[in-house]
Amino acid sequence: MIDKSYIDRLKAIPIADYLSAQGFVPARRIGSQLVYISPLTGEKTPSFFVHPEKNVFNCFSSGHKGDIITLV
Repeated sequence: MIDKSYIDRLKAIPIADYLSAQGFVPARRIGSQLVYISPLTGEKTPSFFVHPEKNVFNCFSSGHKGDIITLV
């Protein structure tokens, strides 16, 4: 079984940092959210929103949303 503290440490990795390491840069900022071309789909219009303060994402083109563990 995986230790809860390990999972908590993984969830603390900023999604924006992970995306940057994968070569993704935000297309724009809307309020406090960063908007990217989705790393999950082949979209042309950015619809992948990251809320850095909550460290969650919402991909409107695929319908997926969640935390860093869900994304990876």
